[in-house]
Amino acid sequence: MDRRLPDADDHDNLVPEASVPKADLRGADLSNVDLHEINLRGADLRGTTLDNANLTGADLTGADLGIASLRGADLTGATLVGVQAKCADFDYVKLGLSNARDAALTGSSFYQAEIGNATLDNADLRHCNLEGTDCIFTTFVGADTREAIFIGADLISADLSRVDAVLKMATLSRIDLTNARLVGADLREANVSPTGLDGANLAGAAIQGTALSDLFE
Repeated sequence: MDRRLPDADDHDNLVPEASVPKADLRGADLSNVDLHEINLRGADLRGTTLDNANLTGADLTGADLGIASLRGADLTGATLVGVQAKCADFDYVKLGLSNARDAALTGSSFYQAEIGNATLDNADLRHCNLEGTDCIFTTFVGADTREAIFIGADLISADLSRVDAVLKMATLSRIDLTNARLVGADLREANVSPTGLDGANLAGAAIQGTALSDLFE
C-alpha cells in the first residue's frame, strides 16, 4: 500500500508504509514513531531524532542521516544502501537483516547494536564505534574499518574479507572471530586480540604486526 503524504514537511502525517522520497525532515523529532516499511529514499534526515522509532523494512536508500540520532531504533530488514550517515548515533539499534552496502558511516556510533546477518559490504566505517556489537553472520566485504573500534564485538561467522584496517590501528580487541572469514583482509598494525578463532579463515590476510601473526606462524 502506497500512502503518499500530502505534505512531506508535515511530520504529524508520517505513517507506516507511506512514500515520501526526498522528503526534507531535517531536525524533526520522530522518536517512538511507527514508520515501518516507509519509503524515505534520498530523504534529508540530517539532525533528525529517530530514537526508538520503528523503521523495520524501511527504504532509506541514499538518505542523508548526518548527525541524526537513532538510539534504540528498529531497522530490522531496512534498506540503507548508499546512506550518508556521518557521525550519527546508532547505539542500541537493531539492524539485523538490513542492507547498508556502500553506506558512508564515518564517525558513527553503534554501541551494543544488533547487526547480525546485515550487509555492510564496501561501507565506510572509519572511526566508528562498534563496541559490544552483535555482528554474527554480518558481511563487511571490502569495508574500510580504519581506526574503528570493535572491542568486545561478536563476529562469529562474519565475513571481513578484504577489510581495510591497514596501519591505522583499528581496535579489534576481545572479539570473537569463530568461523569468521578474513580472506585477504589487511589488518597490519591493527590491535587484534580475539577471544575465539576456531574455524576462522585468514587465507591471504595481512596480519604482520598483530597478535595473529604469532598465532599463525
